[in-house]
Amino acid sequence: YQRRVRGLARRYRIKLDNVECPERFWDSCSFISGEHDCSTGEKVFLTCTTEEREDVGNQFSLVDELGNTLTEAGQRGLLMFNGGTVCDDGFDANAAVAICREMGFTGATDYFSGQFVHEEDGYDAYNRYISLSINLD
Repeated sequence: YQRRVRGLARRYRIKLDNVECPERFWDSCSFISGEHDCSTGEKVFLTCTTEEREDVGNQFSLVDELGNTLTEAGQRGLLMFNGGTVCDDGFDANAAVAICREMGFTGATDYFSGQFVHEEDGYDAYNRYISLSINLD
């Protein structure tokens, strides 16, 4: 599993950087698309929550360690933007909630940087960091 998670993070090119959201709505966010100064270890993993998800079909998605699109609440995955990934520069709780809402979820439960996937042998670090993630209501 840990090799698949590492491979997944390396497989996709970063397409969104410096995501900064003063509010928890995507319309409030600024970002840089295409250009970036990020390493593979700076990719964002995200978990969204919802009571009932509305399928809005937009530029964001979450994928699992095999690259399959995740559609249910509570599934943690690599955050994708137009077929590439999102860098963690500037990424915070507001960005996590804004992007989950943009995908049709009601909010986010946690997010973290891919750098934690590469520390301490992959999946083990992935699980440990999630237990430290902040709750985003």
